[in-house]
Order: sequence, then structure tokens, then C-alpha cells
Amino acid sequence: MILSSSSKVGNRDLAICLFTFTGIVPQASAATTNGFTNDYYCGRNWNEANQKCTFPCPSGLDSDCPPDIATGRARRCFASAGCLSKTETLFWTGVVSLEFDSETLLQNTAGASGTNPTNAGVPTSTAANEALGSQEAPLMNNEETQIFENSFLFFLNQALQEKMDVTSVFVDDQAYDRPCVGAVTGKPDGTTSLDMTVSISSEYIPDGFLEYSDDQFGDLIMGSIANESQTLIDDLRDKAPIFEAATGVESTETERLPEPPSDSPSSSPTRGNYQILETYIDSRPTGSYGILFEVKTRPGVGTILVKSLSFITRFEGMVEYEVFTKLGSYAGQHGKFKFFDLIASGRVKGQGPNAFTRVNENDETYNSKTYTGFQSVHIPGDRASRSFYVTIKKVPDGEEQPPILFSYPINEDNEGKPVYEVVTSSPEIEIFEGDGVLEEPFPKDGDSPYYRRPRGFLGVVEYDMAPCFPLVNFTGWPCPYMKLTRSPTPKPTLKPTRNPTGQPTTSPVTEKSSILPTLIINQQESNENAGEANLGSSDAAFVTDELGVNEVPDDLLVNKIDETASNCTCSWRTHPVSICMLFVLVSILRHL
Repeated sequence: MILSSSSKVGNRDLAICLFTFTGIVPQASAATTNGFTNDYYCGRNWNEANQKCTFPCPSGLDSDCPPDIATGRARRCFASAGCLSKTETLFWTGVVSLEFDSETLLQNTAGASGTNPTNAGVPTSTAANEALGSQEAPLMNNEETQIFENSFLFFLNQALQEKMDVTSVFVDDQAYDRPCVGAVTGKPDGTTSLDMTVSISSEYIPDGFLEYSDDQFGDLIMGSIANESQTLIDDLRDKAPIFEAATGVESTETERLPEPPSDSPSSSPTRGNYQILETYIDSRPTGSYGILFEVKTRPGVGTILVKSLSFITRFEGMVEYEVFTKLGSYAGQHGKFKFFDLIASGRVKGQGPNAFTRVNENDETYNSKTYTGFQSVHIPGDRASRSFYVTIKKVPDGEEQPPILFSYPINEDNEGKPVYEVVTSSPEIEIFEGDGVLEEPFPKDGDSPYYRRPRGFLGVVEYDMAPCFPLVNFTGWPCPYMKLTRSPTPKPTLKPTRNPTGQPTTSPVTEKSSILPTLIINQQESNENAGEANLGSSDAAFVTDELGVNEVPDDLLVNKIDETASNCTCSWRTHPVSICMLFVLVSILRHL
């Protein structure tokens, strides 16, 4: 992203800090030297080379040795000077800003807007362009990144040659006009800065009087940039068009950059079940055919389900891989395929040392060979473990072997020991160091020279943290079968809600409305043309006429009631209906 020539620093840069920056793009190469690997050092004699260990001569040639300034005497290059065992390693990571004239940079990179001309995988930075609507400029591609790293490495070695040997410079990420950087470095008006996170390592030999810390190493780097940056600019300008517009170099510690405030609530958002755990990308990795390592669940955590893996290759290009696994530790079972299950295999384009290469999800066929898409596997909860063996298949003779990368021991004292540290972790799982495998397939002898331990897996583990949801803390496998049902219906009442009284009530009966017709007792009504029914016999239970059975007319009249309740006579004016049983009940109630 390019800021317009009228852009200002200061308050504007501080204002940009209010927004979260996400436009960082990993890069592809690292510059290294191996001056300490062969233990060649200069001296007037071997004793001086061994005692001072000041000037390495990795070529083994006397011509690489500077003369003694005080006496003018020549120095010679001595092998096995004994300096290697005395060296200490220093590390520093900070932000290095390469400043450009905005308009010149746009002119020099015209036609390359939108994508990188030599590396389509490296996009341009767009945050400033979205804000200002200006033209885009590409980030450094792989070749340009390598040029910068090599030039910066040479520059630092020249600046610090009397103190130490700078062994590597690695650009971790880059972006134009990164928020908050310009406010710290004091970027001039009309300039655009390519802000890079850079990791640098060096080696030196303490002399008993002067020793350096990592912080002091960082101070030496930033001091060299502040005092001699023009030397680096002059060296870069002739090597690529993108550097022709460079005007200066600034640097700062990462810790000095203010952290942009967040608009998000203070409480953590709810995590989804699908999780992705990435390891770091080592700036100084090693590698070979494959790696064995374990993944463990944390105490009290439920079973998780691993859904996919990614790894890192040294080179870009097609690779053929296999992934094996077993429950529990792999200790004592190196090379014993009968204990392992193949859960993935295939061909995939390796993404190189600065990007993760993901295994294929689906089965595939290539040249009549069938490969297995990744099959999900579980890791039981509560401190259980599962071992993985990720390997690259051998290539035909004459072809370059693209090995899998892994890291050196986290604790250097553990070299050669089966002591494994945690490479990275999440709230559910921990990924441990394992054994680097220097042969394919992995040998059965776990103590053979084809293993290096401990070595750290570099890659990604994708997993479902609650495969048995809603049972989030279930630690077994498989998930128990759960049938969802409706709420049970209330059980019927088995006992009466009120106990019956022992004696009939003698209190007056409160008259209530009834669904039956009103009954009128009329003892003077004549019995002429009346139908009769004798309640003393069972035949009198129903009275039938043309209306049907037991239909009660509204004008039913009771003509006579027998006081003994043994017989009664029912009469009607229009339609005969027998409800004499009801009248018996009424008679009983009237005489209580």
C-alpha cells in the first residue's frame, strides 16, 4: 500500500493505530552464513586463533584473514581452532522499515499493481489504498526478499565484525505503512515505509570480560542502522527496481509499538467447536523424510476429533506424503506398521518453508495409484494421547528430495535424549516434540542413527473440540447414542383426590343448574291418556315411543310419586319418556 505524497505523520499515524492491522504476508527466504560450522579461525598461530576466536575464515583460505593492524603481520586460517565449543548464540526480532519516496516507488513498480510480478502468491498491500484510493505497489517477492536479506546480513557483519558473526537474517512478514510504526520511527512526510518483522541471529565467543544479552544484541543492530543506514541503501539500490526509490532505513523493537485498542468486549467470545492449532514457523529449521510426534488432551478436557493436518516442506513443488497414527505413545514401536493405521496419503503441491501444506480431504487417483483422503481420528479426553507419523515418500534418483521441515530442540540440553517439550498448545490439546526421521520408511530400530530427537513438529492440527456435543466433557469413544424424546406426560392419579365421607350429608342441597329438563311434580294432574311404567320391574328401565329411546321432552310432568320409592307413575303431555330412576333419587333426597 502506498500513502500519497501529502500524507502526514504524527497524529495521523497515531489515529491509524485505532484500527487492527491484518495485512501481513509471510515471506519466503532466509539469508544465512555458516562461518562457525567448520571451526576455521584466523590467527598468527593456532594458539592465537584458539584464544581469540575473533576472525572466522569459513573458506579455509589465508586470504580471508585480515592482517594484524598494530604490527602489520599477516594472519593465517587454522582448522579445528576449538572456537566452536565456545560460541554463544544471540537472537533479536524487531521491525525494520525500508523507507521510499512514494511517487518514485509507484513509478518504478508501475504495471505490477495488484499482484507480484514474479511471485503470484504474494499479494499487494491494500489497507492504505482503500483509505486513500491511491495506486497499489507490490510487496517484495521471493527474489527481492532474498536480496534484502543477503544485503542486510552483509551490512550487519561489516558493522559488527569486531564483536560477533551475524549468522542469519529472516524476513518474517512485510506490509506497507504498518499502523503505529511511523509514529515510533518518525517517518518523514511524503514517504512510504515497507515495514518488515525481521528475525536476526548471531554467534560470538565470550572473552571473560564482555558478554552480550539478546537485548544488547538488538541495541547493536539498531545502532548500526541509525549510524550507517546509507551504506545499506547504496548497496540495495543497484540490485532491483523496487529498491531504487529507497531513501532510508529505520528500526524499532516490537515491544515499543503501541497496541491498538480493541472495540471487542472484555470477555472472550464463545469458541466454536472447530479449532485450528498452528505451530510457529521456525526461521532456522532442519528437516528430512518425516517426523513422529504425540498430541495429548489436557486434564479434564473431553475427547477431541482430529479433522486434518498440515506440514511444511523445504521447497515448493509436488510431494507425495503419507500420514499414519496410533492411539497412545509410539515409544518402542518405531517402524512397526502393524501398530499404525494409514489415515491419509496423496500428492499435493508443497508451499515451501513459509507456508503450511495441507493434506487432501478426499480420496484421489494419480497414475493409477489410489490415495486416501484424511480420515478423522479421535484422541480420548483427560490426558490421553495419539501418535502421528508424517512422512514424504522418496523421489526417483536424480530428482531433488523435498523434505519435511521440523525444528531443533526447544531446550538444547535435551539433544539426543527422549525428553520432549510442548511445541504449542490450546485449551484442549498439547503438541509435543518428537523424533525426526532421516529415512523412509521409518526404521524399526528406534536408537538407529536415522532418528534425531527431540525435534518439533511444524504444522497445523485441525480438530473438533466437542465431537460428542452436547456431551462436552465426555472422555470416551465412540460417542454414546442419545435419543431425543419429548418431555414425559404426567402420570394418572392413582388415588382419589378427596376421601369419601362416611355418612351422607344432611345439609341442604344447593340447587345448581342442570342439563336435564326442569321436573314439575303435579299430583292433581289426571292420568288420562298417560303412558305408565312400573319402576319395580326391570322392564321399566326404558320407555320408548316414536321419538326414540330415553328422549326427554321439556314438558315432562311427574303425576304421582310412591312414598316407598318402590313404584311411581310417569305421565307426559306430548311424548312418553322414562326417567323414573331419576325421580327415585329425588324422592330419597326429599325424605332425608
